[in-house]
Amino acid sequence: SDTVLAQIAAISAFIDGSVAVAEQAGHRIRVIEGDRNRVQTVLGSGLQLAPSGSTGPNVMDSPRGVTFAPNGDVIFADSGNQLVRRVASNGVPVLALTPTDGRGAVVVQDRLSVADFADGHVEVLDLAADSPPSIVGGFAAPTDLAAGAGATVLVVDNTALIEIDPSNGNSVR
Repeated sequence: SDTVLAQIAAISAFIDGSVAVAEQAGHRIRVIEGDRNRVQTVLGSGLQLAPSGSTGPNVMDSPRGVTFAPNGDVIFADSGNQLVRRVASNGVPVLALTPTDGRGAVVVQDRLSVADFADGHVEVLDLAADSPPSIVGGFAAPTDLAAGAGATVLVVDNTALIEIDPSNGNSVR
């Protein structure tokens, strides 16, 4: 595809081969299908927009972390609006999950982990339960997350790579 992407801040691959892309400067979330021949704008208009009471799909400001939920929903950190947002695979907004200065996001075993750079912690939300997020603290400046071995999450914290168990907040190594 000849689609130009504007300042890619994060990518995430789904089991079907699709790739979600957070365009920080483009203020969009795009999905590149598995065959790489189609790039679809799932969210965002390309304009920087503040929430002003709306949670529509075109309301976002500087998306950073992006990940897929097990059912194919796209979850991303809308860092400029300080929200984590979940949008169904058909493009319909599901909810704004939690206020955060999100940088990285990953889903491991139905638990969404989001790096909150400004507050120095990782928020963990059980996607299968209706409960507030738990906080894993003690980080200097977490900027990105990735799935680790088993059910762990890797946290990029300044110059360190720290592995945590999001179910209990303990450092693994």
